[in-house]
Amino acid sequence: QKSLIGVYQIDYIGNVLLANIDADNTNLVAGTKYTQLEQNWDKAYGMLTQKNIYGSGAVEGSTSGESLLGAYAWEFNPYHPKTNKALNVLHTAFLKGRAAVVNNDKAYLKIQADAIRLTFEKALASAALGYLGKWKSLPTEAERAHALAEGIGFIYALRVCKLSGADVAFSDDIFNDLINTGHWDLTIGKVNSAESKIKSKFGL
Repeated sequence: QKSLIGVYQIDYIGNVLLANIDADNTNLVAGTKYTQLEQNWDKAYGMLTQKNIYGSGAVEGSTSGESLLGAYAWEFNPYHPKTNKALNVLHTAFLKGRAAVVNNDKAYLKIQADAIRLTFEKALASAALGYLGKWKSLPTEAERAHALAEGIGFIYALRVCKLSGADVAFSDDIFNDLINTGHWDLTIGKVNSAESKIKSKFGL
């Protein structure tokens, strides 16, 4: 499930739908009232959340019923970093981007698309770091094994974080180092090394 958040949701939403700002925005898709670019943008939002307003009603520490990518993106980005006030940056970026589609403003559209994609990618990396941290701190082997399994799922998914410069080689380097060791022989040093590589790549 954690791997699929990356290789399905982030890859398709970010690397396919939102990255294709040159999609046809002049002609209507046959039998519809929207262009291909409009459809791409709307589909991207629809794949993130089932709500009209993403994260609506959420409070700090709550995903407000969001799931998969939507839940993790909210968990790690619920507040504006400067004002510390609730500000739904993703929903705002989707709205601004949709207006840019209507105005056929590709430069502004790219700014919003990149902001959304980077938010997704940093959330994915932050989730991986969170589970690696739990592996170091949880008291029982069962809890630690669970945390490692969740963490490596996210680490595998980092391969699709193209805007951050991650790729298959980056993901596999960390993933294989942790997996080849196995849970019982995994060391703090290897986990610390994995954390350092992720923090450096994603600026965390």
